[in-house]
Amino acid sequence: MLQISTQLDSQAVIRIAESAQRNGYYGVTIPEQIGSSEDALVTIGALSQRCDGLHFMTHVLNHHARHPLALAMSASTLSHLTSGRFILGLGTGAYSTLQTMNLEDPHPIAKIGESIGIIRRHLAGEEVTFNGEYYSVSSARLTHGKKRDAVPIYVAAIQEKAVRFVSKTADGILLSNCSTPEYVQHVSRIIKTNTEGREFQVACTISYLPVSDSSEGLKSARAIVERYLVMPGIGEALLSGSWVDPKILADMRKGDHGGLTDEMVESMVVIGDQDRLMERLERLKKAGVTTPIITTLPGFIEQVARLPKDLGFAE
Repeated sequence: MLQISTQLDSQAVIRIAESAQRNGYYGVTIPEQIGSSEDALVTIGALSQRCDGLHFMTHVLNHHARHPLALAMSASTLSHLTSGRFILGLGTGAYSTLQTMNLEDPHPIAKIGESIGIIRRHLAGEEVTFNGEYYSVSSARLTHGKKRDAVPIYVAAIQEKAVRFVSKTADGILLSNCSTPEYVQHVSRIIKTNTEGREFQVACTISYLPVSDSSEGLKSARAIVERYLVMPGIGEALLSGSWVDPKILADMRKGDHGGLTDEMVESMVVIGDQDRLMERLERLKKAGVTTPIITTLPGFIEQVARLPKDLGFAE
């Protein structure tokens, strides 16, 4: 799949999605940043009428921004519009977004768990009455909710506790950008022990920079990796799961990035030609990824959308 930023203008998003469809992508994912991007659900609704061969995923929706009943209603509508090619990707919300919304979420897993339960029951056509710690619903029913509206729900997770929860609760997991094959292998072992043999999808974001100048590529890749690793909890999970000592993070969070080697950067971002990308995709597939999601910098997105090979494993 190809990730298309909704910080681009709407016409550019449509043009890139159409290019991805022509070139054999399995689907596209649409992220959303509250307050600084287009609406992901509206965007997918528009794309569904222009790209009838693509699957679509929200990557990811901050579940705080919409009530579970509203999410279920949107998911049902998009499932109909896409003839069942819609995946609802949810997340607990980036720290910066929670700050923007003046929200605190000390128990993100429990809250998103309640949300997923309400969404599933609503999509199944049940009359939902629910009183939980975070949500209360009284006799709500989705008029068009039937079993055919069983929309797959993927949830973003990085740390082990969240990975275990998602493995038991959702239909798939969304692994972070900068995930190494070693980290994916580590997470796949956790997933295997918690899914009890049921079908479960592993989607993973891969940053790809199609540049021939290795020094420029490394410079851009380093900026991507640094941005992710300094996030509390995320850096520790990604490094320790990759068998790298996370002690370097203390200095990185003070602005000293000397401990981050070029080898580490290249293990988290793919730099170079298409063969390099295909090699990494195969390694990730062997590690457990079923749905790779290619992301790149805005200046390369149209080039990446024209890659001539099918980059999706999921069928």
